[in-house]
Amino acid sequence: MGTITLVALAAGYCLGRAGGGGHASNSHSYSSHGSYSGQGDDGAVFLLLLLVAVATLVYLTVQNQQLKSELNQKFTAVRNLTEELARQDPLWNLQAMTSRVNEVFYKVQAAWTERNQELARDCLSDKLYHRHKKLTDQMLTDKTRNVLENIQLAEVLIYSVANYQDDARDTFAAQLTGSMIDYTVKEVRGYVTVGDRVNPEEFTEVWFFVRQKNRWVLAEIAPLATAELIGYGRSYSES
Repeated sequence: MGTITLVALAAGYCLGRAGGGGHASNSHSYSSHGSYSGQGDDGAVFLLLLLVAVATLVYLTVQNQQLKSELNQKFTAVRNLTEELARQDPLWNLQAMTSRVNEVFYKVQAAWTERNQELARDCLSDKLYHRHKKLTDQMLTDKTRNVLENIQLAEVLIYSVANYQDDARDTFAAQLTGSMIDYTVKEVRGYVTVGDRVNPEEFTEVWFFVRQKNRWVLAEIAPLATAELIGYGRSYSES
């Protein structure tokens, strides 16, 4: 009902603006025909752009609501399955898994901004460790630094788990939401090449974890939590 009301109010506002624009163009019609025609065209373009903006807003609102609903359903499935699995394997304790995601998240950010992947070595899969190390080593060579500050992790939502008889195949996925200040500087003069020193950026990402030596480590990061990506998530147990 809230969305329907929003659409109705927005449509009324658009029509009001269009009517006002029409009256304004009439007041200028005495100067020249060209002036009148231009005002009319501008009003039509403005109305079209406003309608597109409203339609886009409504579409995104509906999509976000659907994604939130789907995530909640998936989280319920995760909670039920992990409760069952944790009775035999404590590594599937959901609270401990969420705490591990928090720990890994902050260590990964520290390792990145300090350009020292050893700070997060126990949190990364071998493949991701070497990939991050290659990138941060290049920063050292280039004398650049990607500074991450005011890091706030607002929510961790584990929405997919997969348990196999072979523990080495166990995985889970979590959506991470938060904000941080993110910018890159040249070390020599300290000027910013990319990003903003002042205004934090919001993010919603998906982090994929795998089981390695009886602990959870980060295997991959998807920088955008899309509906399609979330939709692939399933909770499954082979045992």
